[in-house]
Amino acid sequence: MRRLLMMTLTVFVLLALAACSGNAGAADTATQGTQEPPTTQNNNLAVDNAPAETTPTSENNNQTDNTDDNEPAVGLAPISTQDAWVESSFVSVAASLNTSFVVRPNGSLLSWGGTRYGELGNGIADRDQITSTPVEILDDVVSIHGGWYQAMAIRSDGSLWGWGRNSAGVFGDGTREDRPYPAPIMGDVATVSISSSSVGHVLAVRTDGSLWAWGRNFHGQIGIGTNSSNDENEPQFILDNVIAVSAGNEHSMAIRIDNTLWGWGHRDPLGIEVESLTMPYPAKIMDDVIAVSAGGMHTLAIRSDNSLWAWGRNGTGQIGNGTTTNQYYPIRIMENVIAIATGGDHSVALTADGAVWTWGSNRAGVLGDGTNTRQLSPMRVMENAVAIETGPSHMLVITDDGSLWGFGSNAHGRLGIGEARALNATLYTPTKIMDEVRLPASR
Repeated sequence: MRRLLMMTLTVFVLLALAACSGNAGAADTATQGTQEPPTTQNNNLAVDNAPAETTPTSENNNQTDNTDDNEPAVGLAPISTQDAWVESSFVSVAASLNTSFVVRPNGSLLSWGGTRYGELGNGIADRDQITSTPVEILDDVVSIHGGWYQAMAIRSDGSLWGWGRNSAGVFGDGTREDRPYPAPIMGDVATVSISSSSVGHVLAVRTDGSLWAWGRNFHGQIGIGTNSSNDENEPQFILDNVIAVSAGNEHSMAIRIDNTLWGWGHRDPLGIEVESLTMPYPAKIMDDVIAVSAGGMHTLAIRSDNSLWAWGRNGTGQIGNGTTTNQYYPIRIMENVIAIATGGDHSVALTADGAVWTWGSNRAGVLGDGTNTRQLSPMRVMENAVAIETGPSHMLVITDDGSLWGFGSNAHGRLGIGEARALNATLYTPTKIMDEVRLPASR
């Protein structure tokens, strides 16, 4: 019953739970393409506090992205419509800076990659330690959420557990002590989001719909009405009637039960007019929103008609409108979108036909298009997908046959390609990691 309640409260967050075998896969390459994204010329939906949006262009001012691997980024667990939920509600995946995670159908949590601060969760905190094949670290898990050097899991009893680096007090225990093993944080949690900033913050929604936040608050991203260099090391109540959240690097987003989107923190990715640099308390952004993903300094949102909207900084094309001009108000990008995820300066979307679209910075080949060239508009890179997730420099995709695919940087073994020769490789195209992550729907 608790699992059903958690799913009901977080109906917009895709908590995929399915069968996983943990077998390392061969380097199979997925179908790629260069089709234009499904767009519309009708960009007249009302957005609170926003001027008339512009029509996305198809201009593609691509540029090779040679930035390093240390840039903050954020990923969000896949978000879906009801139909996609039914199809892919069997496994939860997450990606942090150097680590990847997947939940098996029996609730066991697997992790692989680097563990500098204990983010692998296996009791080891060693920057030189690499585990490139999956290890089991926790049982009875229903969802997993990655941060920067940490991760959090929700178990079937609603308890929230965390491990890794405790920078800015992200474990909410009043300390800065790192955790090489999973340890409990709070109970009755429906969903959670961790900022993938090096010093981040956490948003947690409890089963009663109340939103709690803690961690770094320099730009007011906690939402308590102030911004301070002093971190909030214990959970603070923020808002009620919340069903989904996303923590960006310096801002926060929440969807309430009436499908209104609320935001706070740094003004650039909020999508509304803000006179000061920060908005330290929740403010309404727009109506009719069913999914949101907060990136480094940009935001993506899906409305109930499955249209994708984006706003914020756009220096590497992460907005997806064909330019590198910052867009401080929501603009319509594409149609038929059922899931989204964001990195610090890149974006990914899943459309209803199972296609994966990527755009923005292409550091370490994270876009999966075979290059390290930035893309200013959505580009189709994969087919037959049911779930997506992104970290700072690698992506994970589950396909409809139940297999897990990845692309981008394999530094620290974060992609789970076990061969020693591949530990520092860059996979520029989608590559199979393991089979049977999710049982195909026909079984």
